[in-house]
Amino acid sequence: MKKILFVLTVLSSTFISQISIAGMVGTYKSEDDCMLTVEVLADPAGYADAKYNLRSDGIGACEWTGVGVGKRFKIEAGVVSQSTTAFAEMNWVYGPEGDKVEITFYDTDGSMRHKESFQREQ
Repeated sequence: MKKILFVLTVLSSTFISQISIAGMVGTYKSEDDCMLTVEVLADPAGYADAKYNLRSDGIGACEWTGVGVGKRFKIEAGVVSQSTTAFAEMNWVYGPEGDKVEITFYDTDGSMRHKESFQREQ
């Protein structure tokens, strides 16, 4: 009986992680008209649920690219913006199927640089 419960737990957690991956992929827009695109990379993710390609387009500070790993409904990423590097922590406020993602940017020394919110477009 314990083995059956264990197998069911493993299968359900795998299913839930796949749902969260699908829910976070999409296009998002900020109040400053930055367009964020989140895509899954077809690459082994190790301990994480998936690896993600992140791209923000727009004017000025909107333009950055990142690669990150996701666990449940958060993505932690390395970010490159013109000649600046940073880290980003992305959090889907209402879970992976939610329409709002908050991103906190950190300098390489760990100090918080900027916080921004995006709403799902597609």
